[in-house]
Amino acid sequence: MLEIILLNKNALVGGFLHLINHAVIKITLYFCVGTIMYTTHKTEISEIKEIAVDLL
Repeated sequence: MLEIILLNKNALVGGFLHLINHAVIKITLYFCVGTIMYTTHKTEISEIKEIAVDLL
C-alpha cells in the first residue's frame, strides 16, 4: 500500500520485489515442512515440533 501512496517508480518496483521475495520465501518454507513430513511420515504439527526440539 505504501508504494501506491507514494506514487513513485522506485517505490512501485521496491514493493513489487518485496511481494515476489515474500512469496518465494513462504513457498520455500512450506516445501521444507512438506519434505520433513514426507520423509519422517509424521502428519501432526506437534510431532514435527519434537524434531526441532531434538535438533537443539
